Amino acid sequence: MEYQALMKELEQLETDKKDLKPGDETNRFNESASRFNQKVRDYELKCKAFESEVRANKAQVD
Repeated sequence: MEYQALMKELEQLETDKKDLKPGDETNRFNESASRFNQKVRDYELKCKAFESEVRANKAQVD
């Protein structure tokens, strides 16, 4: 579900990028893109933590 929300936000950013005008709009877009990139990094960290937990649990079972 979180992945789908990120993909939807990415699509919106791509649409917004096409409609950019110089100046304040560009600055706002860059801020939005920066926040999006942070969300992606956070999501990737969650995925890695989950994968590590799965591996640890699997090792305990084996």
